[in-house]
Amino acid sequence: MKKITIKTVEALSVYNILNASKLGELENADMVKALHLLRALKPIATKYDDECKDALEKLKPNDGEFDQKLQKFYDYNNMVRNLKADMKNLPMGAAEHEDFKKNVWEPYQARVNEALKESANKKNILKVETISEEALGKLSASNDWTGAQLTAVSELIT
Repeated sequence: MKKITIKTVEALSVYNILNASKLGELENADMVKALHLLRALKPIATKYDDECKDALEKLKPNDGEFDQKLQKFYDYNNMVRNLKADMKNLPMGAAEHEDFKKNVWEPYQARVNEALKESANKKNILKVETISEEALGKLSASNDWTGAQLTAVSELIT
């Protein structure tokens, strides 16, 4: 057993990585250890996810058209990224997009980030069962992890 202290945002990240991972290549004992870690991380991830949803909903501007404008903003961004998109059909003009981004979206995101800062940085203490580096190698080989994902998982589980 290993006692660790982990920030909520880090716990959420590792939870999401492991929750989407294939564990089938692990020996049964290591698979159980990975599942125990998932169980330990889930309440932290779920609570933070709920706080995010609340903040995103409660801190919306009161203009009544925010959701529609936000969808147009996202659609615009996606179309501009898609090189094959017909730019004649953009949902808003470039000036309107920039105005929304600067005067609505960025201030909204700043409010949400400020509201979640304390929760995101909260330290959580967990007791986890470690797995061998060989087991971590099997886990990594059966999943398409980036180096950052592998590092995040390995710091908790090995």
